[in-house]
Amino acid sequence: MAPVREQTAFMAMARDAARRAARSGRAQYTTFLDEEQAAWAATAAAKEGVGAFPFGGYDDAERCMVCCADAPPAPEDYPMARLCVSWPEAAGLSHRDMLGALLGLGIERVQVGDIVLHSHSCDVFVTDTMADYITRQLLRVGRAHVSVRRADAPFVPPERRYTLHRGTVASLRLDAALSVALPLSREKCAQLIASGGVRLNHCETLRADARLQQGDTLSLRGFGRYDILEVGSLTRKGRTHIVVGQRV
Repeated sequence: MAPVREQTAFMAMARDAARRAARSGRAQYTTFLDEEQAAWAATAAAKEGVGAFPFGGYDDAERCMVCCADAPPAPEDYPMARLCVSWPEAAGLSHRDMLGALLGLGIERVQVGDIVLHSHSCDVFVTDTMADYITRQLLRVGRAHVSVRRADAPFVPPERRYTLHRGTVASLRLDAALSVALPLSREKCAQLIASGGVRLNHCETLRADARLQQGDTLSLRGFGRYDILEVGSLTRKGRTHIVVGQRV
């Protein structure tokens, strides 16, 4: 979770964007936000009576720009660009390598969205104002020479992969679902929740009895991200079958 001072500053920025949208009737866009920040922006927009529409270049992107407006804009209206970065196959570059090289150019983290790796290339979503600068300046990542160009072909996101955890729960409580997904007892799961280590649909929750439904997303400190993939039938004893997917 972000420090309180950082959260307060961000909420002020998001509120200002929402107010400008409400007063001018024109869409206002943030830079790239993580899921928690996007949730903050949505809260700020709702208080000003405008909508908040996140988009990161493709459905289900983790880092998104948020548009504060009365109606959702077209995808091409978001001020972002997609760059294709390629390198020799033997280089074996990682997400960390690529992000480090971008930040090494003096670019702030909020200017960079998702980095989607392929075998010897990646797609990088960036703010439109930084695209040309990165194309000119990003020549090496680590020891590998790279080439950068604006992508023109349609983007096809990689299929999400999961490790599946199946079990039954007496009720669709957060702590019960976590005990299916994690190698922890229900009591330990409740302690993890109470310590602020769990976000439900990108918002921190301290309630072990928070109700879940199919499609919910859980972010767990130290364990990664999980999705409630299936809420199934009841057993003869009245317990509910669930499937929790751990993102890999």
